[in-house]
Amino acid sequence: MEILLTGFTAFLTQEWIETAFPNDHVLTTCAKGEALSDTQIKTVTLESRQLLDQLAETYQFDRVVYFSEYLLPHGDQEGELDRLRRVLQSCREREVELLYLSGPEAAFAPSTGKTLLANAAEELCFHYARTSKLQVKVFRLPYLYAVSASGADQFARLFEQMPAGTVQMDEQAAQPLLALCAEELADLVARGFDTWTPEPERFTLPDVFGNTQGQLGEVLQKLQPGLKVLYGTDTIQTYPAADNAVRRRDGTASWMIFRRSIMRGAPGRQRKKALYAKWWIRSAGAHSCCGWWRSLPRGWPRNCWCVLQARTRSSGWSISG
Repeated sequence: MEILLTGFTAFLTQEWIETAFPNDHVLTTCAKGEALSDTQIKTVTLESRQLLDQLAETYQFDRVVYFSEYLLPHGDQEGELDRLRRVLQSCREREVELLYLSGPEAAFAPSTGKTLLANAAEELCFHYARTSKLQVKVFRLPYLYAVSASGADQFARLFEQMPAGTVQMDEQAAQPLLALCAEELADLVARGFDTWTPEPERFTLPDVFGNTQGQLGEVLQKLQPGLKVLYGTDTIQTYPAADNAVRRRDGTASWMIFRRSIMRGAPGRQRKKALYAKWWIRSAGAHSCCGWWRSLPRGWPRNCWCVLQARTRSSGWSISG
């Protein structure tokens, strides 16, 4: 099949693509002035509106995944609706399966201006599903983080502040963290297409961990003793609890498989703490301020929660329960 990955694609890696689409021909686009950190990926820079139409005509895409800018907290969503409309317009004449990956802001309560804009993007997808040959699914997700420096922008601002000894967050300590590893998303995307049906649908993927910004701050302080963490006064926004819609939609219970895949390697009570470890290790590898990552002795584990466990044991703190 011919696959198009477009929108906010900076976090994508060759491994992600091979997991989600192992037997397909995949084309990835990026905006002018942006570049993917993984140079193995075949990428086309969208320098003009006409180029997207030419790509759609040439490749005759069977499936499209659009990564919304709303997958990033504090991101710049300017022009998002127009970019999305151009993609929808270019595919409207064929029975293309389009998966729109939205962020949590569309589901936040109380709503904000960004909530209204995020909802407008989703409704634009459904409008094309009703008025053209496009088949559309919308997945609302927690915010994405990833291994690459480009994909970890939502945490980069924290890392950049740490050498100065103080970290300032915009959110209150009680604000839900809402973080989802992009690598795990590849499995969900693959299963979403495996169980595809023509009717337009919207699913909200729950936050399975229930962690807060305050807990994130505590982990950062344990990783860098003496670090001062300050919290903001932004209104606390809530995200919907799990409604099991994805599980009911897929008789193979793909959501539970997805949930287990996030927490693999972290049994029992360690699972929540594993999120922090996995996030820190994967993000730290992309930031020069985390010098200890590069100074790990040869033979040390360099992925997932086991690295943090090894690191914190040496400083007298354990994540083991």
